[in-house]
Amino acid sequence: MKLLTIRWIAAVMAVLLVYAIRAGADEAPGDILAAMRPGGVSKQFGAYNADKGNGRIEFHVYGGPAGHEKVPQENGDLNASNRPDRLYYVDAYSRSGGVLHLANTTFFTMPYRFRASSETSFKWLKPKLRSSPILISIFGESDGRAEVLVTYPDGISGEAYVQVLESGGEGDGGNGFSFDTVDGNGLMAVTETVDSENPRSHKVNRTYWTGDRFAAKGQSANPYFVIGASVKTRDEAEKYVRQNKLWTVAAIRQSSHFGLLQPGYFIVTVGSGASEAKAAALQRKYKKRGIACYVKKAI
Repeated sequence: MKLLTIRWIAAVMAVLLVYAIRAGADEAPGDILAAMRPGGVSKQFGAYNADKGNGRIEFHVYGGPAGHEKVPQENGDLNASNRPDRLYYVDAYSRSGGVLHLANTTFFTMPYRFRASSETSFKWLKPKLRSSPILISIFGESDGRAEVLVTYPDGISGEAYVQVLESGGEGDGGNGFSFDTVDGNGLMAVTETVDSENPRSHKVNRTYWTGDRFAAKGQSANPYFVIGASVKTRDEAEKYVRQNKLWTVAAIRQSSHFGLLQPGYFIVTVGSGASEAKAAALQRKYKKRGIACYVKKAI
């Protein structure tokens, strides 16, 4: 009896130890929590060993301060829950010899609730080389699910590209995504499976890295940027986004990440186009809203 009790206690302790290790792995360390913007709420943390010589990379996802929510819309899947979009920041750090360095900050908006998940939340765009990290954050509401991919094709000090993949389903079918396929160029591909009950069908779609997003084969990166502001500091760029209520469409980028732009600036892009004409059409839409933009070829 005593032996069984000892074994039972040991088993419970082992479970608690595993839980503690897993829980601890999801908690951001103090120096990273201290670097959050005031009012931020920590949601996701991960630390990973990069390719040789690049030390350790760490990612922190946190909800931004209140006051940046978007008024919910009646139409559109992501707003169907009638919840306002919440602003989320993604900070990317490198840590070497105990020294922490903020390499990159980007943001996205999302109406769904964040889902703490044991599923894989980190991938490499170039798996064999263990380079070009991809952070995956999972959000959901009822039967809807959104996976937010933040891809750093040139490493965490380069440009960050945000892409939202929506999935879910009801009784008559649904779709889902996986990230375990590698294409002929050694790059991760996204696999989507779509199932339907009426009529019964099973379809597999694959999308491939184009330079700024995962898209169907044959599509390419959008080289023409629609730029609303070009300023010297990130704070100025965020102020512009806030004043013009552009959190849901804007991206803040460093001009030095694009070979055709003059380095030394933070640019606020509000869209892009495969051609100059398509980008100009988007520019005109913003002009009607009283937001001055210009079109520039960046890629």
